[in-house]
Amino acid sequence: MDSLSNQVEFDYMFTSDEKDIPKNMKKDPSTALRVEGEFKIVINGEVYFEENIALLEFYASLHDWIKKIKKKNKVTEYRYYTMEYEEDDPIISVIPFDNKARLTTIWETQQLYNVFDLNYIIEQMKVLHENLGRDIEQHYKISLKNFIGNIPLRKY
Repeated sequence: MDSLSNQVEFDYMFTSDEKDIPKNMKKDPSTALRVEGEFKIVINGEVYFEENIALLEFYASLHDWIKKIKKKNKVTEYRYYTMEYEEDDPIISVIPFDNKARLTTIWETQQLYNVFDLNYIIEQMKVLHENLGRDIEQHYKISLKNFIGNIPLRKY
């Protein structure tokens, strides 16, 4: 299959609520692990990844990556690790090559052709970042600015 015709959808559903974050922790970086949800990656209508992950931690990781792209004016590899698991390989990654990128996960539900047009996958990741950030703030009634840069993320 041609990467130009590959389509990806990102879907998430919160599995924790505002009440799971005590008032005195609304600005505490450790709250990142309390903001949880089922995260799903669907490629061409087929589920590729589906796991409960720390969505605020994932959001912060996406935020740093998008910021790095803007700063360097160049797409760099994206890797999402979580503090919840001591994995050597990233849970989710985007690996750019030529004008394409491979979207990978160590927890794939099935093997699928996972190569996309580079601009397309970057745009989809940016939309995910924007929507996820807005939904986290609304669902948990927290301000993301209190967390960005304060959540310990694994460097690569």
